[in-house]
Amino acid sequence: MRLQLLAQDLNGELEKGLTDLTASFPRALAELDRLDTAGKELKGELGHVLGQVRRGGEGGLGDVNIGRMESVPYKFIIIVFY
Repeated sequence: MRLQLLAQDLNGELEKGLTDLTASFPRALAELDRLDTAGKELKGELGHVLGQVRRGGEGGLGDVNIGRMESVPYKFIIIVFY
């Protein structure tokens, strides 16, 4: 009898946990979609900046060593064009 009561309690907790998990799926999927969109936008912006640097930009950056810049992770590159 004790084992049956313990099993009922565990089953109830399991059902509640699964219900909570299932309820959080839409929010998690929306957040993943938002992150995916932001990542694509950032990739596009970085491509645009890299294109400007390759062309020499507006500020006369024609002597920039692009090969060296491409070896640096994007998160460390900050370029300001005036």
